Amino acid sequence: MIGEAAGEKNDLVNLLASVPVPLFITDKRGAVIDGNDKGIQLMGVSSKEELFRDRKRLRLPIKHPCQSFESTLNRLDKKIIDVQVHITPIHLNGKDYFLACLTDITEQKKIAGQLREVSEVYQTVVENSLAAISIHQDGITRFVNRRYAEMLGFEDPSQCIGRPFWASIHPDDMPMVRERGLMREKQQVLPAQYTFREIKQDGTIVWVEIRATHATYQGKPAAVTNFIDITQRVNAEEEIRNLSRRLVRVREDERKKLAADLHDQMGQTLTVMRFDLENLFYHLSKLPEEGKRMYDRLMQNVELLADHLRKATFYMRGDILDQKMLIAVLNQLVEEFKGRHPEIEVNFQSLGFKRRLNPEIELTIYRIFQEALRNISKHARATKVEIMLTYSHPRVILTIRDNGRGFYFQSKEDRERILASGIGIISMKERVASFGGQMEVISAPGKGTMVRFDLPVC
Repeated sequence: MIGEAAGEKNDLVNLLASVPVPLFITDKRGAVIDGNDKGIQLMGVSSKEELFRDRKRLRLPIKHPCQSFESTLNRLDKKIIDVQVHITPIHLNGKDYFLACLTDITEQKKIAGQLREVSEVYQTVVENSLAAISIHQDGITRFVNRRYAEMLGFEDPSQCIGRPFWASIHPDDMPMVRERGLMREKQQVLPAQYTFREIKQDGTIVWVEIRATHATYQGKPAAVTNFIDITQRVNAEEEIRNLSRRLVRVREDERKKLAADLHDQMGQTLTVMRFDLENLFYHLSKLPEEGKRMYDRLMQNVELLADHLRKATFYMRGDILDQKMLIAVLNQLVEEFKGRHPEIEVNFQSLGFKRRLNPEIELTIYRIFQEALRNISKHARATKVEIMLTYSHPRVILTIRDNGRGFYFQSKEDRERILASGIGIISMKERVASFGGQMEVISAPGKGTMVRFDLPVC
């Protein structure tokens, strides 16, 4: 020992050397009298001789006995560090001293400061985010930002805390959201984002698009969910679909008008031509054989043209769906297609059609079916066609495959160019899109083409 405590055999003094933390003995003013090896290192020197070389500088920040506090320490190597100081009064050699235990907390305070900055930045980002953010544990809301509260019509985020996550979800969307939640808990693959409806406090409906991920919140597993209010976008898309449906109805009305005009005008003309030919044959009974053959050919062509006109106007009007069930009409289309193209094998199957659908949906399916067969006959060079039509509420799926020549998409732009190059394909896409459906085309050179239509049914 050095200084006034030197030579003492006091157990406390002997303990200094064995304790693995920085310890010092000071007088009541904080002047260091002795210290252990860890204390010497903390002061920035390597020996006790260096420690006591300048006693005037060797002073600890002593405030009051029996206390613990944070302070700064001016080390002998001129560095300043943050320390946690624990002071205990002791009695040595008939005098009162302090036993000071110092812990270097410089790095801890630095990390704490960084964490505080990160927390402040995080809080700023979360509270000012355009996205609504919520954290849920076991189906209960534990945290929301202000945007989330505003989205659902709450005055303050605290009103959302403790509510079940499902409380605001539209009943019709509840099964889907619950299924996705269970899939997430089981860490199964599910869409990165999806949409559903929430009900605000005032009863109005909000469409939201969400992204959710796993996280740890307050030491427990949680789900962090980001919500984007897409109500305006959904309403705009619905308005576009309504406009598209109105456009389709206008087209159908034009088809019916054109069919009626063709039937009334050309049909009458063909009827007159047939009567004139019959009269000609009656008055010219002595026509040579060549003339009779010409008459026969003319009459056959008139009859054939009249038959084509009758069928064309019938299918243009779409009135056939008022008289027959959808599947019966589609079977009739297939049979007529096979009659015109005996070289193409067509297999048509349907499932789930036990009742009539919305008339506009049936007409859309009918027109798509017509156009698909027309495209196959004109472009596919196929020898076999497989058609499957299934209805399972709330969707109708129409899949048409052929073994024709197919085609190749080199890029997304090339795909759009090819799909937009035919009026028939554009018409089919517009009809499907007008009901919020989707059209998918898969093709490859020499491997045929598959077209799939997915239509929601109201």
